[in-house]
Amino acid sequence: MPSEAGMEELHKQLLILLKDFHQLCMDNDIKYSLHGGTLLGAIREKGFIPWDDDADITMTRENYEKLREILLTHKNEQKMYLDEENGMSAAVCSFKGRKYGFLDVLIYDYISENRLSRYIKFIVLVFFLGFTKTRQRMEITKRGEYKGVKYRCIYFLYLFGRLFSHKRKISWLYSFSKKFLLGNHTLMVRSNDQYKGLKMFIRTKDIQEYILVPFEDIKLMVHAGYENILTSSYGKDYMIPKRMEEHHISAHRMLKSGEII
Repeated sequence: MPSEAGMEELHKQLLILLKDFHQLCMDNDIKYSLHGGTLLGAIREKGFIPWDDDADITMTRENYEKLREILLTHKNEQKMYLDEENGMSAAVCSFKGRKYGFLDVLIYDYISENRLSRYIKFIVLVFFLGFTKTRQRMEITKRGEYKGVKYRCIYFLYLFGRLFSHKRKISWLYSFSKKFLLGNHTLMVRSNDQYKGLKMFIRTKDIQEYILVPFEDIKLMVHAGYENILTSSYGKDYMIPKRMEEHHISAHRMLKSGEII
């Protein structure tokens, strides 16, 4: 975790990134929402949580595909690019040349209301979580909470995944996420989230509308139903600071800094 001075500089760089990203989305009619600790900071602190060392956003599949086309075809002046080469857990938008230039993008897809169908989709997404891991991501997993049988299962899926190109695996993931077991479009799941996130199903009506909220010296976009989203992640008392529970190591920061090679 960066020092206090380092955290201040990190937040400064992330704020520049968020401002430019917001403008890119506004210029191209793309809807997004702050997410995770970034959303919690916006609602509780009106800015960054002091110890939060990354920035997270969510998008529906439709909005993500609009963003993806813009960034992959270089139709933007901000020189952002899309990194889909670090596993399924997040697509990362980066500013070229910026030390802390990345945002984690989590994608909402529909999931069935039927309990069995919902469970099947969850299991397939968990499969992809291991199947799409890169060598660097596997090193991060090795340092994490999964041990014993769970770690060996993840490692087996990782080895199986090495038989295929990462681009092909991501295309399979995206195709499955947006085409299968969609139900009546009343529930959604962050289909490229981590394991805990894959278990959190969100009502579509909670993310259909967007509002602007203060964040540091600007206003950024969040889902109008942010209260239900924060409650599902942090509990009903999310307005009460709990530093040790909220803080986590940013995998993308480790990858970018060269800590994982």
